[in-house]
Amino acid sequence: MPATLAQLLARPELDLTLLTDPGVGDPETLVPWAHSSELPDPTPFLSPGQVLLITKAPDEIDAYVARLAEHGVAALGFGTEVVRAGTPDALLEACTRHGLPLFEVPYRTPFIAIARFIADRVAADAYARSTWALRASRAISLAALRTLGAAGCLRGVLAIGSEGLDPAAQQVVTGVVALAGLALEQSRATDAARARLRTSVWRALIAGERALAESVAEPVLGPLPEAPVRVTVLAGTALTAAADWLESHSDGFFARDGQELVLVESDAGDPSAPSATATGPAAASRFDLRGGTSAPSALADLPTALAQAEVARQRATPKAPVPSFDDVAAAGMLALLQTPDARAVAQTALAPLTAADPALTDLLRTWLDSDGVYDIAARRLGIHRHTLRARVAEAERLLGRDLSGFAARADLYAALRATA
Repeated sequence: MPATLAQLLARPELDLTLLTDPGVGDPETLVPWAHSSELPDPTPFLSPGQVLLITKAPDEIDAYVARLAEHGVAALGFGTEVVRAGTPDALLEACTRHGLPLFEVPYRTPFIAIARFIADRVAADAYARSTWALRASRAISLAALRTLGAAGCLRGVLAIGSEGLDPAAQQVVTGVVALAGLALEQSRATDAARARLRTSVWRALIAGERALAESVAEPVLGPLPEAPVRVTVLAGTALTAAADWLESHSDGFFARDGQELVLVESDAGDPSAPSATATGPAAASRFDLRGGTSAPSALADLPTALAQAEVARQRATPKAPVPSFDDVAAAGMLALLQTPDARAVAQTALAPLTAADPALTDLLRTWLDSDGVYDIAARRLGIHRHTLRARVAEAERLLGRDLSGFAARADLYAALRATA
C-alpha cells in the first residue's frame, strides 16, 4: 500500500524532522503524493491526504494553515536554508493549533526525493495489487475447474463485501463473474444429463429391467436402495428446485418423470431410527409440493408401489402434504370415498331424496347403521316402525331401486358416506 506519513518521516536517507508533537495529526495517514508550491492558497491544486512542501512562510500564516487543515492536507514540509534558516516559530504554532503535522526538510534533501519515495511506494502498491489480481484469478480458475458440475452448490449469488473496488479488485470480480457463468453453464449441462439418466433408470425399473437399471445407475448415481423400499410421488410447480435440493439431501434414488418427481428410498434398517422416507415430506414442505408414499415394497413390485403412492397422493392436504398408503389402507375402503369425484357422483345419486325431503338422507343413514333392522332404527329415530317402513318405501320410489338386497343397500350407504 502507499507510504504512511510515519514511514515517510522514518526514511533515514531523507533525514526529515517532525516538529509538531507526535499526537498532532494521524501518523498512519496514507500519503498518495507530495507537491511543492509557494502559492498563497495552493488548495485548489491539492487533493486530501497529500503532503505540501514549501520553502518560505506565507504572509498570513494562521489563515494559510487553517485552509490546508480544512482541505485535508496530510502534512506540511518546510525546506530550510533555501529562503531562510530554520522553520518559523509562527508556522509551528499555527500547525499545532490547527492539528496539521509539520516537518522540517534539510537543505541537502531535495523535494523531488520526497516525491520519488512516495511515487515508488504507490507504484509498488499498484504492482502488488496487479500481482494479487493475477494470482486470485488463477486460484479462482482452478477452483472453478475442480467444482464444475458438483452437486449441492448455491447458484446465482455473488456478494461483494466492499464499498469500493480498485482496478485490481474489479479485475478479479470480472474474472469471478465470467468463470461463474462458465461453471453454471457447464453445471447445467451436467445436471441435465444426470436428470435424463435418472429418468431412464426409473423407467427401466418400472419396466421390470432391474439388472439394466442397476448397471446404468451404479457408476454415476450410486447403488439403488436396498429393499424393501417405499415410493414417494411428488407434484407441484417447483420440481426442478426440489430435484436440485435432493441431490445433496437424499440417500435414496429419485427421478423426474413428466410432471412428477419420484423418490425410491429404503425402508430397511432400525425401525426405531428416523425413516429415510422423511425426505419426501421435507421436500414437499420446503417447495410446497403435494404427494403420497407407498407401503413397503420389493424393487420388483415398483409398479404396484407407484400405484399406491398415487392413491395416497389423492388424500394430500395442506396439513398432510405427503400421506402414506399405510394410513389410507388402515382407514378402510370407505375412506376412499372422500374424493371430489366420489362426492359428485353421490350427490347426483341422492339428488331425488334431497329434493323431495332432505330429512330422508339422515333417516336412511340411521336405518342402514342399524343393519336395516326396522325396530332398532325406529327406536333410534323415535318413530313407529311402520312409519319407518313407509319412509323407506318412499325412498325406494324416489331412487327407483329396491333396497331389500345387500348390493343396493351397500351402494346407498357408500353414497351417504361420501356426502357426510
